[in-house]
Amino acid sequence: MAALGADQVAIDAEEVVGGQQGNAAPHGMLNWTSAMSSFVLRRFTDLVGEGVKTDKGFKDVHLNKVARDLSEFTRQEVTDS
Repeated sequence: MAALGADQVAIDAEEVVGGQQGNAAPHGMLNWTSAMSSFVLRRFTDLVGEGVKTDKGFKDVHLNKVARDLSEFTRQEVTDS
């Protein structure tokens, strides 16, 4: 998979933040966006590319890493569940 440039990541981050400003979710809920889906899918694709085996799903350590990355990306608390 080709690496994304900084401009694509900036656009995705802007979509995540911009999409939630005017339509805020109730406290404790997260509005899932297409940018977030793309971000998570890219992270899991990268893991597969690194050779992480997925015969029985991803290990908790990998799920937690993707959740932490998404949390940093969205600047909101995100868990693996």
